[in-house]
Amino acid sequence: MKTDVLTLPALESRAASAAIPHTIDQVMAEERAAAFAKRSIKTSAKLAGLKLAVSMMDLTTLEGKDTPGKVAYLCRKAIQPLDARYGVPSCAAVCVYPNLVRAAKLFVRGSEVRVAAVATAFPSGQMPLSVKLEDTRLAIEEGADEIDMVIDRGAFLAGDYDKVADEIAAMIPLGRIGLPEDDIGPVAVFLATNDSRYVTGATIPVDGGLHLPRVNTKPRDPAFFAADAPEVSS
Repeated sequence: MKTDVLTLPALESRAASAAIPHTIDQVMAEERAAAFAKRSIKTSAKLAGLKLAVSMMDLTTLEGKDTPGKVAYLCRKAIQPLDARYGVPSCAAVCVYPNLVRAAKLFVRGSEVRVAAVATAFPSGQMPLSVKLEDTRLAIEEGADEIDMVIDRGAFLAGDYDKVADEIAAMIPLGRIGLPEDDIGPVAVFLATNDSRYVTGATIPVDGGLHLPRVNTKPRDPAFFAADAPEVSS
C-alpha cells in the first residue's frame, strides 16, 4: 500500500481532524487486575512467563549524567540479562536520549535488541509542536528504531484532549489516529478469514505509515517517525 510522505505543515493541518477516546472503566480495570493477582501459576509456566516478560522489557537510562560508557553497559545487560546457562532471552530494547542513539546502535549491533529514544520534549512534553517534531526527526536520523512519545500532560489534565490528540496525529504520516473498529479490527478479521489463506508468517503493521523496515540502513525519510504501532500477526 502506498503511503504519501507529508510535509510538516500538512502533518500539522491533518492533526486537527483527529480524535482520541479517553474514557476508561476504572471498576472493570481494577477487577480484571485483581483477578490476575489471585491466579495460581505452576513453576514451569511461571518461569516461561518471566522469560517472556524479560524479552518484552526496555532497559532505560535517562539521566543528565548519561555517557556512552553507561549506555554500553546498559546494552550489554539488555543483550544478556543473566548468565547464559539460565537461558534468559535478550530484552526487547534499550531506551536513551536522542543524542546517545548512535552510540547505542553501535553497542547492540549484531543482536536483536532495538534502540528506542525518548522524544517530543521528554520528560515534560511542554514545548511547541514544531520543536517536538524536530526532536523526533533527530532521533530518527541518528538511527532510532522506536520513539517513546511524551504527551502534554498539562493539556490532558486540563481537559484539552483535542490538543493531545492533534500532537499524536502529527507524528503519523496519514495525519490521524487509527480507530480500532475502522482501521485495526478489519485487518484482524481479514487474517481470520479464508481470504488470507496465502498470507503466512507475516506481521502487518497497522500504524498509518509509522513503521519503516530497516535493513542496516538509515531511515529513508525523517518525515516518517519510528514509533512501532500495533501489529497484527497472521
